Amino acid sequence: MKTGRAFQILGTPVTVLYAGAQGSYPALDQVDVLVPASLAGTGLVNIVLTVDGVAANSLEIKLQ
Repeated sequence: MKTGRAFQILGTPVTVLYAGAQGSYPALDQVDVLVPASLAGTGLVNIVLTVDGVAANSLEIKLQ
């Protein structure tokens, strides 16, 4: 994934700090994003990363 691609959480654009290989496990990548303070208190959020039309495994995070 190129860092220039758009990434959003609940429609809010977030800054991608890093997207690429995580270094320990082959074929496993990571995406680090800066979550805006405006999303604080949102609660449970389902995250689905899609790259070139292919969805990665989803995950759920809790924004406090």
